Amino acid sequence: MFIIKFNNMVKNKWIWAAFAILVAVAFGASDMLATAGRDSGSSDGYGQLNGKPVDADLYQAVERYERFMNRFENGAAEYDAKQVWRSYATVVRAREMGIVIPDTQLARMIQNDPTFFGPDRTFDSRIYQLRLRELDLTPVWYQEVLRVFLTIQQVRSLASQGAYVPAALANERARGITDSYTLLPATLTNTHTAASVTVKPEEIRSFYETHPDFYRLPERRRVAMVTFKSADYIGEVTVEQDDVFDYYESNPQLFTVKGTNGVDVVREFEECSADVEKAYAEELARDMAYNHAGTFADRFIDISGTAAVTLDFGAEAAAAGYTVVTTDWFTASAPPVKYMVAEAFSDAVFSLDPEGETVSERIADPVGSADCDEAYVAVLLEVSPTHVPAFEQVSARVENDARLSQAESEFQADIVRIREGLLQGAAADKAFADTARELGLTVGTNVVLTSMDAFGDHPPIESARSVVVEMRKLGKGEFTESPVPVANGAMFFQVVDRVPGDSSSFSVAEMQAKRALNEQIGEALWTAWQENNLMSLNPEPAFPWEDAAYDAEEDEDVEVDDEDEDA
Repeated sequence: MFIIKFNNMVKNKWIWAAFAILVAVAFGASDMLATAGRDSGSSDGYGQLNGKPVDADLYQAVERYERFMNRFENGAAEYDAKQVWRSYATVVRAREMGIVIPDTQLARMIQNDPTFFGPDRTFDSRIYQLRLRELDLTPVWYQEVLRVFLTIQQVRSLASQGAYVPAALANERARGITDSYTLLPATLTNTHTAASVTVKPEEIRSFYETHPDFYRLPERRRVAMVTFKSADYIGEVTVEQDDVFDYYESNPQLFTVKGTNGVDVVREFEECSADVEKAYAEELARDMAYNHAGTFADRFIDISGTAAVTLDFGAEAAAAGYTVVTTDWFTASAPPVKYMVAEAFSDAVFSLDPEGETVSERIADPVGSADCDEAYVAVLLEVSPTHVPAFEQVSARVENDARLSQAESEFQADIVRIREGLLQGAAADKAFADTARELGLTVGTNVVLTSMDAFGDHPPIESARSVVVEMRKLGKGEFTESPVPVANGAMFFQVVDRVPGDSSSFSVAEMQAKRALNEQIGEALWTAWQENNLMSLNPEPAFPWEDAAYDAEEDEDVEVDDEDEDA
């Protein structure tokens, strides 16, 4: 899993860049090199575990591991100090148990990792060094985090071995997946709309006052900006042939194609030399554009603090032959630049002090990248702080929102009424369909549904996937008390019949259910073991855990988007 996450970082240059900033700011260059004495037992004021000072080097390695795993598993860098202590205590216990990850095992993992393969599909130490150097990492840093990961995984495997899945539980889950259900749907139409409800003026005002964040505007800024396009400098680029070949060797991924057998193959240099030269020239042009941006920005940085007061951004740009563009208002999440440097641009502009008076105080750092064909220099013009507009400015929107809220409340009240009516009808032995009609529901016709049907292209019932979740809980004759949302309403349904599926499908589903349940129970055992292990070692943290939460978004102002996959 660790190698997979690292591979994903390599494939995403944005994540590489963000993680480089994360490491550089959070730990510092000197800290990256300070892992050689991990068993020194040195204390850096972290506290004690089992009466012994916390090993600062090991604690830092565990902290890096937690930062890495949380950032790329949960889409954020947030983790708390207690989790670091749990993992630290796990590694300490592992050493007591004789679990030690030898350097040879680390070497095998790294050498077998395709991330570090060369064109011949074998480990290439130059690429290994290059990958880590791109992130300002050292092999020692990476290896220590990997060592922590492997240690924890071994203990986790041992702690999870006690997972036991009762046969009845796996059987019930498998039957829920494979059984065929005959359903009778009854739909409640939502007749409540914003136009149909009545809200008083004081209710509208109250809604505004109790929901201020609905109308809060984020901070916005306007800048004057000069764009430096790499296309304007491509004619000034001088390409040395020796450098072209070096570029080819350093960037094999740019010249990789699918071979006839479907295997990635790096094109021979002689075959693609023109493409290599073009790509190298474009990179040089991007560098040149960024350098020109830096040179232009530098003229406003006056150490003495005198000349910059008299300089005018627009006049200086015009004199240098550059075009100045004044942007519209924009937020940090939607800057007016290309997406490759959008985050860096926002960081640069939104870090400027709104109170700055001189150009040197209001000019942002030049922004560019090896992937973006434009670089930018911007000077701050105006700032609109985050605020909630006055009620009069958003009154029409507030009224509509208040009406929608009232309509939803009335619809939910209908659902409660229907639910109670159905339960009363069942208690009086009345047929589900009869009770539903008396309550004003639209009763449909019987529908046969299986879990597999729900995930097909044309399910036989609306909101089939949500229906499946509810119907698996029910036996023959029972009905759902929690309706399923459907278009313009909500649907209750009764299970008219429930028939077992075929035996072969059940066997497969039962195996899958056992595996899934085993993982869930194993995860619960592991979580409990970590907590119990930590507390059994009598932790004495130097700072209270609840006061020592970590949040890299605050520390480094780095954001990484991680798309969730629907299993």
